[in-house]
Amino acid sequence: MMMSEAKALELGLPILARIRAFASVGVDPALMGIAPVHATRRCLERAGWRLDDVESDRSQ
Repeated sequence: MMMSEAKALELGLPILARIRAFASVGVDPALMGIAPVHATRRCLERAGWRLDDVESDRSQ
């Protein structure tokens, strides 16, 4: 569930995550599957992060 921080605080709900940046890209359909790579790079750039700054739970 997503909501504003103000609404979560109003309802007494914990803040579990914050959206720092988002990105979308379009690529040639012949290159299907590569768009997430470009979107991830753009999103990290917008957030001012490097890939090493992101934690991942790869157990699933």
